[in-house]
Amino acid sequence: IAQTALRKGKTFFVVPTGKENLQRRRQWLQRIGRKSFECLRGKLCEDHFTNDQFVPVILAKTGFKKLKPYADPSIFSHRPLPNVQYFAL
Repeated sequence: IAQTALRKGKTFFVVPTGKENLQRRRQWLQRIGRKSFECLRGKLCEDHFTNDQFVPVILAKTGFKKLKPYADPSIFSHRPLPNVQYFAL
């Protein structure tokens, strides 16, 4: 997902997985610009999140960024897909 892979000083975040995160995963994939993403451990670097999406105390203590529980990526060089409705057949 991230073209900036393994850039020094960057924190990477796993795309949400599991049944309890299905809606959140769909939202991330929509914002990323993918209808589906086969890899279960896909990652996004910190560049795709605004500063208000990080827990400030963790950054101050460790130097690493941690996402807030319901953070969503929003910074991309492409336009996200239009809102897609998912239907069970």
